[in-house]
Formats: sequence, C-alpha cells, structure tokens
Amino acid sequence: MVIQDRCVICNIVAGKIPAWIVYRDADVICFLPKTLEAYGHTLIAPKKHYSDIFLIPENFLESAIATAKKLAIHYCMTKIKFLKNCD
Repeated sequence: MVIQDRCVICNIVAGKIPAWIVYRDADVICFLPKTLEAYGHTLIAPKKHYSDIFLIPENFLESAIATAKKLAIHYCMTKIKFLKNCD
C-alpha cells in the first residue's frame, strides 16, 4: 500500500472520503474538519501529496496563503493561524 492510499487528504482529493469542501482549485483543496475548533476553522492542503513541508514548492505556499486570506475575508475573520501537519 503506497502512502497516498493511507493519506486522509489524498483520499478526500480523490473523492474516496466525504468532506465538506469549501474551496478548491488546480493546486489546493480547502475543507472543514470533522471537529471545528473555532468559527472559520478550515483545513487548507495541497492536492498533491507531500510528506514534508520542505518538499512543497514555494509557489504552492504562496497560493495557500492567498487562499487563506480569501477564506478569512469570506468568514469575516481578523486573524489567521497557520499550523502544519506532515506524515
């Protein structure tokens, strides 16, 4: 079994696991977690699997931040908190 088969985000991207997707484009997928920690809590992830943040291209990181800003404006938020999780 390859790691992408076990990756929850890869399975959400592939449509194998249901999720409340609030935004997606060619590179990024944004969805609500099963348990909301706060209003506007949204997970932003690359559609391509990366096991380490150091492997993610910088242009994706720029796109993720721009997407976070768009979502924050949509949710009328005044703060953004970034956390990263890797395999």
